[in-house]
Amino acid sequence: MKGKRPTANFGILTVMPSADSRPLIEFRDVSYRVAGTDVLSGFNLEVQSGETVVLLGRSGSGKTSTLKLINRLLSPTSGEVRVKGVPTTQSDVIRLRRGIGYVIQEVGLFPHFTWSGTSAWYRESKDGPLSEFARG
Repeated sequence: MKGKRPTANFGILTVMPSADSRPLIEFRDVSYRVAGTDVLSGFNLEVQSGETVVLLGRSGSGKTSTLKLINRLLSPTSGEVRVKGVPTTQSDVIRLRRGIGYVIQEVGLFPHFTWSGTSAWYRESKDGPLSEFARG
């Protein structure tokens, strides 16, 4: 129905398999506060290699903020986010972001590309000339 907004939406986090036994992504007692409002408070999560995690909740519940904390688009008010066992605050932000695939909600995709097309464009654009690929 046009004009109706969903009461809930979701974010998906998929971690590719690795031989490392420690969590690939870890939130340790993470809090994030904006303009006096707690978006996250005491959040703990471990995402192991090969897992897919779905963040489900109402608009404004902290799903996108949680994902942005992983690649340091946001910084936690307290606590620690780790990627491959290293606190994100101690990682080179460019290397960290280049090692993470991230698809944002709605307007982040090129309107004439599929998700896989956008992903392929990014991979090809950082490694060499762009090539034509299927639209869908």
